[in-house]
Amino acid sequence: NITVYNYFSSGQLVSELKERNLKYVVTLRNNKRDIPQEFQPNRQRKVESTEYAFTDDKTITSHVPKKGKSVILLSSMHH
Repeated sequence: NITVYNYFSSGQLVSELKERNLKYVVTLRNNKRDIPQEFQPNRQRKVESTEYAFTDDKTITSHVPKKGKSVILLSSMHH
């Protein structure tokens, strides 16, 4: 299992590591192209709400801890 700082992350990297049987967990910066628009911070999302999206090999989670902020987690370990 690999857990890294958000600077060294991308959806493509997660897929490549999965091919080598390595699990990957990372928080993502909001400026990554891999993040769906619905997961980006916005003031309309309710505080303490969480959204999930799944593919065959990845899970992405967006949690709103306070208004206008979101914490985005990408994982190939949790599904």
